[in-house]
Amino acid sequence: MLWIATWDGLNMYDGSNFHVFNYSKEKDSKSIGSNVIQNITEDKSGNIWITTIEGISKYAKSSGKFTNYFYDLHHTGKVSEQEYAIAVDTAGTVFCLSQKKGLSYYDPKTDRFNATNLPLQKSRITKLTFDANNYLWILNANGQLDKFRGKKDKLDLLYTFGKEEFINDIFLVNAQLFFTTKDNKLFSAYEKSGAPRELLYMPNPLSHIIFYKERYFLAWACKGYGIYESDFTPSRFLQTESKQIQDLKITSWE
Repeated sequence: MLWIATWDGLNMYDGSNFHVFNYSKEKDSKSIGSNVIQNITEDKSGNIWITTIEGISKYAKSSGKFTNYFYDLHHTGKVSEQEYAIAVDTAGTVFCLSQKKGLSYYDPKTDRFNATNLPLQKSRITKLTFDANNYLWILNANGQLDKFRGKKDKLDLLYTFGKEEFINDIFLVNAQLFFTTKDNKLFSAYEKSGAPRELLYMPNPLSHIIFYKERYFLAWACKGYGIYESDFTPSRFLQTESKQIQDLKITSWE
């Protein structure tokens, strides 16, 4: 299955057809918490975790039900586009960043998020991801990357990567850490050598990237997408089948 997040609900491609999940005013177990989706990821139990501008939703594929978290924080007050972020570590623990509540981890036994002790950041956190070695990478609004390691209830800062205003976004895909810059360049970060490698000059800013069927799918921040072979040359894969989503603003794939 291919899961696609948009600003008009959650789309699922089962190999032949697309299925759409939308917000319902009844707010029942079959309704996602918000149609404006920013990111999606899957945990080791097969649950789909959905980041929206108003909270976090979990979709259990086994039951077809949604559970929504943090939405009660926004009955009053403004909501920003980077209010929430989610990352899953190598053990399968789901971490959630809330700009109002800080970093927390999900306890499946209680179905609750518990606080994680994180050193005070110098700048607003915009994104987080775990790599294959279970290091947590946090992108700050000042364009720098912080690397952390520790336990789910306490994380320690190891070092900071990149100069200020250098890195625009980060993506962990196919066991590789990628980052983009403000001039629409895509780089592969090589931690051992310390020298990033430029892979692609993109026609638009990038919102998300996945590795699917041995190819990279890049969702543009405006609308539409690009499909590239493993060496980042343009691909003709799924050109006909995916025409119906070319005009959508895709915010995530899974």
